[in-house]
Order: sequence, then C-alpha cells, then structure tokens
Amino acid sequence: MCLSSRSVEIPTSNGQSVIVDAKYAAALQQHTWCWSGSREYVVSGIKSKTIYLHRYVYMLAHGTIPQGLMLHHINHDTGDNRLRNLKATSNSMNTHLSLRHAKGQTSSRYRGVNWVKSRKDWRATVSINGKLVHLGYFDDEVVASCMAIVARCLYGYKDE
Repeated sequence: MCLSSRSVEIPTSNGQSVIVDAKYAAALQQHTWCWSGSREYVVSGIKSKTIYLHRYVYMLAHGTIPQGLMLHHINHDTGDNRLRNLKATSNSMNTHLSLRHAKGQTSSRYRGVNWVKSRKDWRATVSINGKLVHLGYFDDEVVASCMAIVARCLYGYKDE
C-alpha cells in the first residue's frame, strides 16, 4: 500500500504493522499494540482495560464515539486505522456493510446496489425489517441508487 506523508505504519508486538494518521502516531506509540488472537482487530491494554486501536484513534480525534454507534472500517481492512477509513455507524448498518462485503456484493459504490453479471444490469435492493426487498434491475447504476434511496425514505430510514 502506498502511504502518503499523512499516514505512517506503526509496528505491533506480533511483528506486523498497522496504518494510522501521522498526527496520532506519537500518542499511539506510547502503547504496545498487538493483533487479537483471532487477528480481527489490533488491541492494547490501557489503564487495565483492553482498548481497540480503531476506537482509540477515533476517540483521539473526536473525543467519544456517539452512544449507540459502532465503528466501521470502510475498506474492511482492520489494519488500516486512518480516520478516513473509520465511520461511526449503527449496528444494523455495520452488519449490512460487513455482510455485503463478505458476500462479494461490493461491485457498486452505492448502498443497496450491486451488479448482476448474468443479467448485465444493476440491481437495487433495500432491507426492511431484516428482509431483502428487490426493487428492480436497471441499466444505470445511478438510477438504481436513486431507487434504493427513495425506497429507504419511503420506509422511514435515514441514509447514513
């Protein structure tokens, strides 16, 4: 990965490194960081508590994580803890984004839109009360996205 002058790699105790914003590197390097046993997240013991690196970075920048929200790694790389890769989201949105990535439905940059190779069309969907609702197939990715946005508005969901 190509790092800009605003990003640095800091080492973990297990011999790997993580990416952070350069302006937080000095504060982060005061602690020993390591990948958790499952290698899902980078953690440290601070004041007798386990703290996750991505949460610590967010708190350095913003003070607190808003109540009821969790942090999502936008590019799904938990070793990339730059602020631009962290987004505070609801639990349901974080689950939606994570499942979408796991299912390989990341062909579109728009929420609720994915490319259907067999049809050569963009598919728009929304999740309503845990059920996936198919909105249709579209020739244009932006039109499919607009359909998904309108459907979320009609069902009373705010776009994050």
